[in-house]
Amino acid sequence: MNMASPITQRTLTRFAPAEDSLRRTISDWGIRGVSAIGAAACRMVGPRVAGQFGILLYHRIANDITGIEKPSINVPPRQFERQIRGLAEAGFVFWSLRRVLEHVARGERIPPYVIVLTFDDGFEGVYRNAWPILRELKIPATVFLATAYLGSKQPFPFDHWGQSHSNSVPPSVYRPMTIEQCQELAASRLIEFGAHTHTHEDFRNRPDAFREDLQTNVTALKEMLPVTEVAFAFPYGTPRLGFAEEALTLAAREVGVSCALTTRSSLVQPDESPFEWGRFTVFPWDTGATLAAKLGGWYGWAPAIKDRLLGRPKPALTRTKRMPGVPIAAEAMVAPSQQRPTISVVVPTFNRADWLADALRSLVRQRTDDKFEMEIVVCDNASTDDTAAVVATAAESSAIPIRYCFQSQPGDAPTRNFALQQSSGDWLAFFDDDQLAPENWLSELFVAAERTGGSIVGGAVQLDLTAAQRTEFGSYLREALRETNLYTQLQPYLRRELPGTGNALVARSVFDAIGTFSESFINGGSDYDFFARARTAGFAMWYTPDAVIRHRVAPSRLSAEHLRLDALSGGAEHAGEVDLEEHGLSGVLGRGAARVGQALLIHGPLMLSAWLRNDRGGILGRRIRLWRTEGYLRRCIDLVAPKLFPQQRFFGSLSYRHGRPNIKALTKNVTS
Repeated sequence: MNMASPITQRTLTRFAPAEDSLRRTISDWGIRGVSAIGAAACRMVGPRVAGQFGILLYHRIANDITGIEKPSINVPPRQFERQIRGLAEAGFVFWSLRRVLEHVARGERIPPYVIVLTFDDGFEGVYRNAWPILRELKIPATVFLATAYLGSKQPFPFDHWGQSHSNSVPPSVYRPMTIEQCQELAASRLIEFGAHTHTHEDFRNRPDAFREDLQTNVTALKEMLPVTEVAFAFPYGTPRLGFAEEALTLAAREVGVSCALTTRSSLVQPDESPFEWGRFTVFPWDTGATLAAKLGGWYGWAPAIKDRLLGRPKPALTRTKRMPGVPIAAEAMVAPSQQRPTISVVVPTFNRADWLADALRSLVRQRTDDKFEMEIVVCDNASTDDTAAVVATAAESSAIPIRYCFQSQPGDAPTRNFALQQSSGDWLAFFDDDQLAPENWLSELFVAAERTGGSIVGGAVQLDLTAAQRTEFGSYLREALRETNLYTQLQPYLRRELPGTGNALVARSVFDAIGTFSESFINGGSDYDFFARARTAGFAMWYTPDAVIRHRVAPSRLSAEHLRLDALSGGAEHAGEVDLEEHGLSGVLGRGAARVGQALLIHGPLMLSAWLRNDRGGILGRRIRLWRTEGYLRRCIDLVAPKLFPQQRFFGSLSYRHGRPNIKALTKNVTS
């Protein structure tokens, strides 16, 4: 099937001319310099955006050809993957354009760190080189097609590089996609298609011809793809040069497209019409850091200066959100689901009957606001107290179903995994037996999941302490006791920050995709491993400061001995179970050396300073970090020279929680 035939009888001469090579080189180096400055500023200061989001623009995705001038508007596949992974590691979350439009149409603000990925024209390299990466990482994107050329074996007539080098490079570098390839991508539901005009001509000062051409484009998309409402991006698209002038914008609205994207290098403002949204062009030299700076607000000043220097102010565009009588697809409300989802609250427990009773009382008071159903699944990890009776009493008086199950295998991971098997919810909310939840805890997690569309949402964990105790303990000790207050707004988890099973809502589909908690972790760490695997698999993880739980602290947990054992085992577990798998033995040893440097240069001196100030919380906080370093180094020694420096007695001395032995360590000791 070939869409090129309708224009074979026409002489298409109205394309924008190729840019002068010297001018392009100077412009590229200027943009590169500005991007480097922005990346450095973003690293030092952080993002400087409020209520804005960004759209990235790609064109060709193809490898450079040795001996041939590098293709224009191109990003090589390997660099494309580095850019996307770098943004994901920096905490950015990819939304589809349709989803953003629907969010805006409902009058809702886009959460921070949201970005939209778009491709213009429809090069075959998007199908061959970008699509495998997007599919692996589960990243949505929109491809804007110039439908006149689909299936053509010739370069796009507006692709000056392709026209010049088509006889000396592989066809996949310049060729448009076929209709069959487009249909395959559309069937994935990750890739959406939009309009880019039928012929991609230069329509400046020709609004009538533009309207007719765009209508042909929209009709062709609806006939060949499952598209009902069509987004649009201007060809060439630079407002200051007239490619997105007001007359063309009005014509696009009359055709009935849902938006009209330009190539103005700017973030999208909260009150901005979707018929003037800008996009950041991505260059081959861009990295995750430079793109994060653009999306973080450290780039918009440069195009403004360029416009002023060139004396070409941006044409004034209408600020109205819509024209009367003109449909905008995004303004249609999404129909609510007829069936409310069920949330299973998973509560693992061991010998905390008294506290468990309080925890369950706080859970049965949860508000659902008629948005979801809920059940509570308590998994008893072989307790020897009155746990079963406490659960039975709570279940008798609760309007919310409470299930009890028993797991004899010790460990957090086996207990949570068994509870997952017994649960029936579409979502799993994780809660501990030493926690208390305000009545809006679960609803805040669910609202955040609804608002962001995220499969994983975590919240804040605050220690149940008096104001005097909070001051005495200090931030480092509270962090060691599992307190988390990460961000002041709804946003993705950044860099190495991850949720924890003390306060998290996870869609069951995540477990279906990556499996359950790894039971190789004995002294904790299985939740870190699970959420790290989820991030690698491409699942977005959001933090909401509004979903807060109170974490109770037993007096025994405040003893130096308990904190020491917990820190030692945590450091050893992180080295042997997390870093070893992620970075290999050399990576573990390198990180061990870095920890030694931190201990000598940072934690040791600061502990001495706290001791001189008689700051108990500060002393313990720094000692905990030194103990974690010791545990990490002991695991390094065990990995490198287990016979020369045996560590079995040390690992055997580490206790599993609440006095139960470390079965894994003891087994190793016995068999050694």
